[in-house]
Amino acid sequence: MSILICLSIAIRVLNFFWSIALVRRVRDWRLSFLPLMMILTVLRQTIDLFEDGVAWHVSWSMPLSEVPGVLLSGITFLLIFVLERIFKERDEAKEALEASRAKYYTVFSSSPDAIVITSKADSGLLEVNEGFSRFFGIDREAAVGRTSAELGLWTNRDDRLRVRAALERDGKVHDFETCFEVRVGGSPETMKSVPCSISVEAIEIDGRPHTLTLIRDISETKRVEAEREAFVEQLETKNAELERFTYTVSHDLKSPLVTIRGFVGLLERDVASGRSERVQRDIERIDGAAATMGRLLDELLELSRIGRVTLPPTEVPLKSLAVEAAELVAGRISERHVQLRIMDDLPTVSGDHPRLVEVFQNLLENAIKFLGEQTDPKVEIGVGESRGKPACYVRDNGVGIDSHYHEQIFGLFNRLDQSIEGTGIGLALVKRIVEVHGGEIWVESEGVGHGSTFWLTLPGLGNLATVLASDA
Repeated sequence: MSILICLSIAIRVLNFFWSIALVRRVRDWRLSFLPLMMILTVLRQTIDLFEDGVAWHVSWSMPLSEVPGVLLSGITFLLIFVLERIFKERDEAKEALEASRAKYYTVFSSSPDAIVITSKADSGLLEVNEGFSRFFGIDREAAVGRTSAELGLWTNRDDRLRVRAALERDGKVHDFETCFEVRVGGSPETMKSVPCSISVEAIEIDGRPHTLTLIRDISETKRVEAEREAFVEQLETKNAELERFTYTVSHDLKSPLVTIRGFVGLLERDVASGRSERVQRDIERIDGAAATMGRLLDELLELSRIGRVTLPPTEVPLKSLAVEAAELVAGRISERHVQLRIMDDLPTVSGDHPRLVEVFQNLLENAIKFLGEQTDPKVEIGVGESRGKPACYVRDNGVGIDSHYHEQIFGLFNRLDQSIEGTGIGLALVKRIVEVHGGEIWVESEGVGHGSTFWLTLPGLGNLATVLASDA
């Protein structure tokens, strides 16, 4: 038997099994002709051998008629080898693509941010992730196929146009801040606007243009930034107050010291000259200056304690606070024959009881001091509305305050009338206590001779409309 013919048959048999494996690998029926061609070729070669009679001698010769068959077998071998390499690379690429898609889908579906794929042709949502559904309160089925405008996602529709213009111009948008409408509890009836950062990238899917959008909730970031800005503003205010405090303290504490020093000198001369009547006057002046300085220091110490030393807040009827404060200044009320009216059915407020009594005590003292020459002095404590909010008030019919000083009077040591007894700390103390309780205080007056009304807000004023209705 010819060795070359046997080799040809062996190659064809090998090609047969290799082609079978190739067809199984690629699962393509169009390649099934390969094993069929191989088996037919092997059968033909075998039949030809037996028809010619099998020669059992070894020979390296081969009839010329067999040359095309051998060449065909070799070419087929090479063809199958090349195809096997091509399909192997294709399978590897396909596996890599599937792995990449699996990773992409994992990132897409598990991202806490809202991710949207949008068709650029009709702006319809092609796909959304679970983060989108959680954030907007809209199911995937309800979102896909509709546009963001149809879903009413944008708080400001002009921002949508700005994003589209930037995307057309640059091909991408990064960290554009806007607000989106989200459904509270998934209900379209209850919406709220949430600040977000949006990034958009132009992409292609199956050769068609799309956009990939990432939406991140930045409401917490905005809250922290607002708190930081408020803290910085508060710190700047405190620094400014500290500068004013340093200046005013040095000035106002120096005044009684100058008085004491001056009268000590006079006292020495009067004692040396034997003027006993003047000695007593000098001692009284020195004692008065020392008392003034002691009062200043006590009030400054009291002011420094506010906010640092506080009692747990309690619910206190506003009327009981007003009555307690009135009892503390009863002597002055009686001395000036003041008609004090405290509104009935006042609401309950929440806070540090002793400090709140101190607020009304200082406001009453201030009202009585600035009644001027009023022959029918009146002071009233009640509640009402001012600046569009419920507030308590202490109103008098005294000398009034020019509008230029409505803010200034709450500053430390700011005394509008130096002839009236006081340290200039009382209203600053009141302002500080009210602010520590989360409220605010302001004054209203039509000017000199028209009296004043001090308004203050406090926690827990309750339903003011009910209070006003019952008082009427």
